[in-house]
Amino acid sequence: GPVPAPPRPSMAAAPAGGALATLATPKVFVLVSVLATAFTAHYSAPRMFAELAPPAGEASGKAVAKVPRFCLVTGLGFGLSALLCAAVLSVGFGTFGGACSGLILNNYASTDPLAQLSRLAVGASIVCTYPIAFTGLRDGVFSLAAPDKASDPKLRLALTLGLISFITLCGILLTDLGIVAAVSGAVLASAVVYILPSIMWARVLAARVRAGTRGTKELYACRAVQVLGVIFGLVGVKVTLGG
Repeated sequence: GPVPAPPRPSMAAAPAGGALATLATPKVFVLVSVLATAFTAHYSAPRMFAELAPPAGEASGKAVAKVPRFCLVTGLGFGLSALLCAAVLSVGFGTFGGACSGLILNNYASTDPLAQLSRLAVGASIVCTYPIAFTGLRDGVFSLAAPDKASDPKLRLALTLGLISFITLCGILLTDLGIVAAVSGAVLASAVVYILPSIMWARVLAARVRAGTRGTKELYACRAVQVLGVIFGLVGVKVTLGG
């Protein structure tokens, strides 16, 4: 009999106008939510700033001297993250189109040697970066719930085991990584990337505006970023769960 044609990736989900036409659909908010997860290192910013060495010749306790270097490190880190995300996104969508899985490596055959190597690399990345993210979570829970008991070793151990157990259970029960990334990006990343930093900076600017040392344009821009973050979060969740 005839040999069946090999399976090909479905491109049906791609709009007729090409990839750029996707920007005109509500699903762009899902993309924005997923991309936001690549820029949620804000919780580690105070720790990274404290650990950054000051310029040569400056006193170690002079925080202002470290600001230019911190801005450079931050800019390079975020820029590299943006380039890597754009590269992976472009290659993945260009290869599989609308058939892309929430984890793009699931689209590749289990016998593909490069895909297997990539899975090992992703596993190593998770193992190495998990402590950084978890430390930020644990410190945040302590600062909100029991700031005066943060040095209690028994409480720290109990909280650590409890959080790890809860996160592990969620990882076992939730199997669609795309939905997890989109919802967490819409809710958590939108808050960490857009809303909370702009609220904090807006309070600083408001005080400077009252003192007459700063104009109101930057303050209005902060308010606009807050509103934008709320819109991204609400629409991202709605489109993700509704789709």
